[in-house]
Amino acid sequence: MEPPTSKLPKIGPGLGSRSRVWGRVDQKIPNIKFHFNNEKVEEEKHSIAVLSTGAGWLDFIPLEWVEIYGTYYNETKDTPLPEKELVKIDKDVPRTFGLFVRNSRYLRLNFPNDLQRYYDGLRNVLIAVSRDRGYCQGINFIAASVLLQTASIQSSAIILNFLLKHRKLEILFDPRYSALLDYMKIFEKRLRKYVPNVYHHFKKCDFTTVSYAIEWFTTCFIVTCPGELSLCVLDLLMAGVEDAMLRVGLGLLKVLESKLVKLDFEGLHQKFKHLVATVDPYDVMVQALPIVVPRRMTILEVRSNRRGKVVA
Repeated sequence: MEPPTSKLPKIGPGLGSRSRVWGRVDQKIPNIKFHFNNEKVEEEKHSIAVLSTGAGWLDFIPLEWVEIYGTYYNETKDTPLPEKELVKIDKDVPRTFGLFVRNSRYLRLNFPNDLQRYYDGLRNVLIAVSRDRGYCQGINFIAASVLLQTASIQSSAIILNFLLKHRKLEILFDPRYSALLDYMKIFEKRLRKYVPNVYHHFKKCDFTTVSYAIEWFTTCFIVTCPGELSLCVLDLLMAGVEDAMLRVGLGLLKVLESKLVKLDFEGLHQKFKHLVATVDPYDVMVQALPIVVPRRMTILEVRSNRRGKVVA
């Protein structure tokens, strides 16, 4: 097994494709009508501009937290994890990367040469982020996505810990009690407000939020959406854009609205995933960014602070 701090081969697609998406969004921003206060608009415009320059995820983490999580990783990497957590991790590691390999010709050609190294690397990352809260299924896809982009186990652990703690994703990945069902109920309320035609059509067809959105929010859109789109979701989360996943989900359905409302129950079950998998990330972001966030705190922050039912 490779030493936990060693660099893995860089076989991921890099930042180029994402920065091009954000560059297009940045050019479109002057024509986007934002519906919330100027300070928030300027913050989000600045984040998009930074992303368009090709900023990496570590660039959005304050240096003090990079050092804190880096030190914590080095000090605990040799500490054993409870056997029951290792069993869950070891079950998920071998079946994680298949998704990425299937969706990328580049990975299909290059990944087999480094298969075991990435298996070992993902296992180490998952162990590192499971020490404080236990392992929760779904985080393996996010960890693998980050690992493929950074090619560094330690950097991946730092980024994952930052997302979980400072971007409040731990509320969705708490094996003791996840806020996922609350989160999807709020998404459904927002869907009724912002994309009512899709909301009412889904109700008519009995196409429930659970049937499609649970994979979105438990994997940050990784298992169902184009690779660029899921990486852009992680970009927004790292940049601190409020309620990024809710807004992206709504933006995605807005982009697909004209096609979705023409499908019956059977058509939705047959074609929904394909439509989502082929959507243009640029179109989604242009629709997602203007959506209102009418709270002083993000939904995940509200849930984190109250530890009770979310009302939004």
